[in-house]
Amino acid sequence: MLPGAGEYSILDTDYEQYAILWSCSDLGFFHADLIWVMGRDKDLPAEVRHKIYTSLQELGFDPEILVLTNHKNCPPQF
Repeated sequence: MLPGAGEYSILDTDYEQYAILWSCSDLGFFHADLIWVMGRDKDLPAEVRHKIYTSLQELGFDPEILVLTNHKNCPPQF
């Protein structure tokens, strides 16, 4: 299995706006924690992002390393 393929855990969700997914890859000499934040909308409100960052901190992850995706030129939602 390729690193990050198929082995995911849902760390937190509010069942309405977001879910935090996590996967861990360990190739002996290389270790990576992969985190995805999935939202029902393209852009999450600031208060929801704050809740996500707080949850990540409580789980021992540094939310400062996350990169917000710019959806400005993405096609409209289906």
